[in-house]
Amino acid sequence: MSTWPWGDWGGQNSKGQNGEASSQPGPLLSSEPDKMLNGHTSTVWAVAFSPTGHRLASGSADASVKLWDPADGQCVATLTGHGAEVTSVAFSPAGTCLASGSTDRSIKLWDPEGGQCVATLTGHTNAVCSVAFSPVGRRLASGSYDTTVRLWNPEDGQCVGTLTGHTSFLTSVAFSPTGHRLASSGSQDMTVRLWDPDALTCVAVLTGHTGDVTSVAFSPCGRRLASGSWGNGDNSGDSVKMWDPADDQCVATRIGHSSYVSAVAFSPSGHRLASGSRDGTVELWNPEDGTCVALLPAADRVRTVAFAPSGQWLASGHQAGTIKLWDMTPDPPTEPFGLGAVIRAAQGCIQA
Repeated sequence: MSTWPWGDWGGQNSKGQNGEASSQPGPLLSSEPDKMLNGHTSTVWAVAFSPTGHRLASGSADASVKLWDPADGQCVATLTGHGAEVTSVAFSPAGTCLASGSTDRSIKLWDPEGGQCVATLTGHTNAVCSVAFSPVGRRLASGSYDTTVRLWNPEDGQCVGTLTGHTSFLTSVAFSPTGHRLASSGSQDMTVRLWDPDALTCVAVLTGHTGDVTSVAFSPCGRRLASGSWGNGDNSGDSVKMWDPADDQCVATRIGHSSYVSAVAFSPSGHRLASGSRDGTVELWNPEDGTCVALLPAADRVRTVAFAPSGQWLASGHQAGTIKLWDMTPDPPTEPFGLGAVIRAAQGCIQA
């Protein structure tokens, strides 16, 4: 059976029972980003590409959502209406709706073409920290400082379920590619929970992080789940863990950043995993063997990362209010993102 793209993360640097690997910095991919997007006046907490990749949305502590053209780096629209920091943004699978979550406790749904707010969803009793659409767009998940995950019908704005179980505020939610599972990270409770979004039940609690869990992301095949964490004061908890959602086991732990991991994101092919950190870097990992293949010196605290659907661009949002676009083609040091990688990823799904 093929092991691509999921080998043992241990490699020559492995140690420990869970494939824990020590820090081995990768080569510098570039000394500067290819594009710098300026316009926000405070921290950029979230970035997300549209399904076509023709637009990039960003949410900021300046209470605005901005839409950008990645091709020329120009801001094409500024969406205002939230009463406090915008912590999260997500496009629907069709690209016809943009959701934003805010510390004003609301979720807004926008028409990204016209720039109008078409609905405001309320129900959370504390800040909304993360939003994510299901793969077909029938559900919108939101995670909040009120320790709950809510599921919404984006068509009518009604809450269709509330998931409880975390004992600390929610930092991240993500649907699996099939939509049959929903992952959530509970920050200070140091767990990742897996939910059945149809039955509204918790099916697994993943433990092993030794610091706040900040972010979760499924691989494009859904065969792996990555999670990033905050350290314990001595950076011993600053790690990325890889889980097998089929049996709820941690299959690898990668320690590389010198401060907490704020965000993780898979490339569309699953050929790379990006992790952004408070240490001012983005690291690119090879999920096949766990090696760090590139280090992007972002020079400012990284709060969020996202790949374009084509895999060409990686966007990073920063403490100072900037967004940086990094060209990921070719994808060093092995092969570029492309059809071959996508085919192998698809074959991995079929074999699973």
